[in-house]
Amino acid sequence: NSDTETAQIFNENYSISIQKNADTFVVNGKTISPDTPQTIIDGTMYLPLRALGDAVSAQTSWNEENKSAVIELNGKKVLTRIILLQVLQKTLT
Repeated sequence: NSDTETAQIFNENYSISIQKNADTFVVNGKTISPDTPQTIIDGTMYLPLRALGDAVSAQTSWNEENKSAVIELNGKKVLTRIILLQVLQKTLT
């Protein structure tokens, strides 16, 4: 929502609301305070995957070998590759 600068993700089980520059996000009406807040780099919002996964009772893990996060919920897996160098370069410049 561009008026409130809020990203919303929802389906029949979950409603997630994430506001720009906030230190928290809301899942099914419950406020979550992640260790690492969401951030926006070059117009793209990056979310703290472990906090988001924990909030919806998903299993999250990190594969150091291929630098990817795995999120599993209800028997379905999502593999997310993270390019840390690019994020760090954008953050530091």
